[in-house]
Amino acid sequence: MATEKKPRISNSPSEKKESCGVIMPISAIGTYSKDHWSDVLAIIKESLEESPFAVDLVSSSDEVRVIQEAIVKNVYTNSMIVCDVSAGNPNVLFELGLRLAFDKPFVVIKDDKTPFNFDTGPVQHLIYPSDLRYPYVVSFQEDLLQKVMKTYEAYKDPNYKTYLKTFGEFIIPKLETKEVSGEQYIIEEIKAINRKLDSFHSQPVTSDFGNRASYDIEMSGLVRLEGPDKKLKVLFEGADSLTKEKIMKITSTFGIKRHSISNLGVYTVVDLTLPKEINLDSLVVTIKSLGGTIMSASSKR
Repeated sequence: MATEKKPRISNSPSEKKESCGVIMPISAIGTYSKDHWSDVLAIIKESLEESPFAVDLVSSSDEVRVIQEAIVKNVYTNSMIVCDVSAGNPNVLFELGLRLAFDKPFVVIKDDKTPFNFDTGPVQHLIYPSDLRYPYVVSFQEDLLQKVMKTYEAYKDPNYKTYLKTFGEFIIPKLETKEVSGEQYIIEEIKAINRKLDSFHSQPVTSDFGNRASYDIEMSGLVRLEGPDKKLKVLFEGADSLTKEKIMKITSTFGIKRHSISNLGVYTVVDLTLPKEINLDSLVVTIKSLGGTIMSASSKR
């Protein structure tokens, strides 16, 4: 006997205007592999493919930018957020905390093995099977679609009490946006580079290169990248022959055949297209030892 399917909201791809960001682990953690999280993301996207939302990770950006900047911007601007707190990833919980602080709509999900977190326990969670069994996943997808749509519609009601408002009245932080001329933009970018350099030079020296390299890889966003043509934007202080020698040492040591160099006054910015097989720990350590600062990371999706 055929089972009747629940009705779903119909929207053509061209009608999708609202953005739905996904906050979730994407690297191997505990007993879960990177492929596991890729499957979970695919399930979330399939759940909402007929909704009025375009779904993607909050770390995704069409621009080459510092990964943390893209995350904060998307956590703030996305019309809806789906957050998977499975495995208790601290980065995920931090990004969820940002969304809570912005007092904007979100839906929390987790697998059936992860215990409830004390801080997010009061928030309703949608549960999915950790082994991603098909019949249960289908049921979860239907529930997720309904939850996302109901939450988003409720948020539009001026009388709707958000999670933050249940604890009282607060002044909600907002991200400043402004239009500037091209000249002003370049000046602000150079000032930002100077601040990054000051911050870098003030960091304490450590002999634990392995841990430091792993930290830099995480901060540069390399662990979040998927797809071919992974790229790094690296900043060097100086625009002389010595700086070019440093860049040549990096490209020759790691077999980086594609790169471009641009000068910003007394600074040099190099865009590196990384080969498929490369020791990221060693690359980051070498860049740092030569005085380079990783500004951003990107890849084709």
